[in-house]
Amino acid sequence: MADNVNNSRKKKNLGPVIAILIIVVMLILFIILGNVFFGSHKNETDGRIHHEGKYVAEINIEGVIEPEKEDSLLGVMQSYKHNFVMELIDRLEEDEENEGIMLIIDSPGGNIYETDEVYEKLMEYKKETNRPVYAYFKSVAASGGYYIACAADVIYANRNTITGSIGVTMGEIYDITEFMSKYGIKSHAVVSGRNKAMGSPTQPFTNEQAQIYQSLIDESYSRFVDVVSKGRGIAKDKVKIIADGRVYSAKQALANKLIDGIEAYEDAKWRMLEDIDDNMDIEFELFEPERKKNVLSEILKGVSEIPKGDAAVLLEMIDKKQMPISYTNEFLLNHYFK
Repeated sequence: MADNVNNSRKKKNLGPVIAILIIVVMLILFIILGNVFFGSHKNETDGRIHHEGKYVAEINIEGVIEPEKEDSLLGVMQSYKHNFVMELIDRLEEDEENEGIMLIIDSPGGNIYETDEVYEKLMEYKKETNRPVYAYFKSVAASGGYYIACAADVIYANRNTITGSIGVTMGEIYDITEFMSKYGIKSHAVVSGRNKAMGSPTQPFTNEQAQIYQSLIDESYSRFVDVVSKGRGIAKDKVKIIADGRVYSAKQALANKLIDGIEAYEDAKWRMLEDIDDNMDIEFELFEPERKKNVLSEILKGVSEIPKGDAAVLLEMIDKKQMPISYTNEFLLNHYFK
């Protein structure tokens, strides 16, 4: 009799648990279906420019400059959309109503390949259209973010901007061979040449390998110096003095001729319009990629808006790579460290 009573109680106790599990499963299905049926699966515009009349295109260069990735089903979105930016510049080049480009840069830098692609695309746009390109720096415009800005005819910055960080990095190389030897651990690399496994933490890092890496970094750095020299009209030897990897405040950047002025964004826009033609009726049009929307991202949106302390904000910036990260040689990272 007692056993029957206990079993009955256990079944009653399991009831709420099963109900909760059913609710959780239904919620997950609701989120997935909401993303499928109501979320946009296009990360970019439809290839046409919907604007009547003369306009200046505003383009955001925001976040880490890296290869474009699909936004996740859970609503995690990449800030910088490389394919969108490249295709948009092509379309602007063909649009006779377009009168110029305003780059709005808030980026700590990123990969060499994508950075240089945008720079070259902007230079092509200027050559083919003879239209101006301006740049405005928000909170951070460093390393690759500054590299892209060198395609601009004029650069303005907010007074709180951090910029500069002119340099190249491939990250750190760890050599743990002494640690392995201490504990009797051996590693054998079967390779076709003595430098094929260079960069592996289980193989000795030789002076020859250090020189090989340094030569690649020096080549990328030299290209960066050339871009700054050409874009800012500063002699290369002088660029090298200020291009030691350090960051600059807006005031320091102005003193070093890395920018042309310190302005609020609205004032920078008016200055651009004055330089184009005071008498023309020109508007600014912001172009942004379409983003996925789903239920979960909307639910979590409120959580992200909770005020954070200074320490929390700093940790978040580091986690999201929003600190100046230098111009990254992605080829080296991918080719030697996979």
